[in-house]
Amino acid sequence: MTELKFKVEGMHCASCVLNVKKAIEKIDGVKLANVDLSTKSAIVKYEGNIPFEEFYNAVRNAGYELFKEEEEKAELEFVRKERIRLLVSWV
Repeated sequence: MTELKFKVEGMHCASCVLNVKKAIEKIDGVKLANVDLSTKSAIVKYEGNIPFEEFYNAVRNAGYELFKEEEEKAELEFVRKERIRLLVSWV
């Protein structure tokens, strides 16, 4: 069984969490979807080979945005580097 963690944007309440959870659990092969409003994340356990696009489309069709955990880390690293460049340019 494979486990992935995703970032989910656009959730505001428990109803949103339930909508995302249901959208993910409709995908064939998904065994468990834990969606957390406070961390705006989803942990999905599934069997087989499910491409990211299938998760993305299911969540997008429910009205939310889904991002790979790695993309979020890369974005944070980019922002950190840009801040350093800005600070150095001021000196």
